[in-house]
Amino acid sequence: MNLKALNLKTLGALACMGLSSIAFAENRALLVGLAEYKDPKANLRGPEVDVKLIGEVIGELGFKPDQVHTLMNQQATRANILNQMRTWLTEGVGPNDKVIFYYSGHGAQVNDRSGDEADGCDESIVPYDLNLILDDEIQNVLDGVKAREVLVMFDSCFSGTVTKSLFDIDEDVDADSKFWEKSSTGCGLASNKDFTLDDGALDASKAAENQRYIEFSAAAENQVALGALRKGEGSAFTQAVYNGLSTLPKPISFEALRNYAVDWIKQRAKSKAHTPQLTGPTKWLNSDFFAFGDADAPPPVAPPPTVQAANSAADLFDQLVKKTQFKVEALPSQPSYKLGERISMKVRSSKAGYLNIIEFDPDGSLVVVFPNKYNDKNQVRANEVITLPGLRYGNFDFVAVEPVGKSRVLALVTSQPLNLLLENVGNLTGLFRVMSDQDTPVLSTAVARAIGVFSPPANPTTSTPPANTSSPVSEDKKPQYYFGAAELVLETTR
Repeated sequence: MNLKALNLKTLGALACMGLSSIAFAENRALLVGLAEYKDPKANLRGPEVDVKLIGEVIGELGFKPDQVHTLMNQQATRANILNQMRTWLTEGVGPNDKVIFYYSGHGAQVNDRSGDEADGCDESIVPYDLNLILDDEIQNVLDGVKAREVLVMFDSCFSGTVTKSLFDIDEDVDADSKFWEKSSTGCGLASNKDFTLDDGALDASKAAENQRYIEFSAAAENQVALGALRKGEGSAFTQAVYNGLSTLPKPISFEALRNYAVDWIKQRAKSKAHTPQLTGPTKWLNSDFFAFGDADAPPPVAPPPTVQAANSAADLFDQLVKKTQFKVEALPSQPSYKLGERISMKVRSSKAGYLNIIEFDPDGSLVVVFPNKYNDKNQVRANEVITLPGLRYGNFDFVAVEPVGKSRVLALVTSQPLNLLLENVGNLTGLFRVMSDQDTPVLSTAVARAIGVFSPPANPTTSTPPANTSSPVSEDKKPQYYFGAAELVLETTR
């Protein structure tokens, strides 16, 4: 759903985070659950359980019973929902309070009525009486909420399909679709294609540093959300979120919770799985869910620790990994490969930046694995799962070749632009840039420009800088850049 002022594409969970911890006097929550509709054909399994589960979560966030209003089934008409939003969520609520609005029921899309939707569709929720509430109307209400922190959760789908029976293929998953096609018109075709984090659901997790909220939605914009996957459970998304909050070790970041929900729905719903979406400022994506805005803002990134100019690839790798400033993860699909086998890996950086992946093979050669001639664009988003090879970053193959033995692979993310494919280091051989270990000093210089961390040699009066390297950067002129690095080991066997 496109909440205009907040630029949301899908109705999701919205958390406007504050920076300090304050006692809350007028916290307000409105929970809406629709298991039954005026038209019995629209009835759903799950929403009645959803409201109970979210009620428990709200209790853990400090909400008292008298601070929570609930509208279920026949109570949840269009008029009642809007009235409660306009009164209960706004009247008497001040700038130090928390507000939560939760909805579980059908979603629908209709042709854009105000001309402000890029895709030509207005998203909506479907009340008991089947009289839609459009995203524009919800936005107008939220604009009047004066609370310091607002959390809005919608466990519903906002797809434009005209297919009446989307889930007739697989008999192994029995769940209600939360898409109400009778209220949706002319907005495309919904599809629960088997999305992965690196192709079909590119925006599954996305940093949006200028936002003052977190968006956490049940499904991608063209996906259908599911009701209860098993009798007695909540709807797929809400049940996944609840299970994650109940089982993951605390603190639980929004990012970790979304990843858990993706995996849980994937395992349970199989080919019908939908992909929960998460966007927001990086500092909040990584904050504790149970803090709900109370978490202190993370300290500013400190200047990089001093790294000595490296004369060998092993030394360069060691220093960068040891002194990384933020978390970068690198994981191969398997620990070893036989000659000729296809190699793949996944990389995730907790901060946005520019990704370079370098292999240091047993013979001492350095190969810039990424970027390469298949894809020379290497800017990545915070918390994005990058699969190489993968549809987004080049649909090619890596194959295990000579020499056999163990290779060190460095994943380096810099805040400043760095593209080692385009640097004049070593030779551009075929699809990749290839260097020798003797090229490390020049490579170090290229890296230094992006991370601003190299110090003068330990004994400048007796040490001579390697050839083709630039002069050390003085302490008072060092740029305040930052970097993250991780290493994995790949073994090639016969």
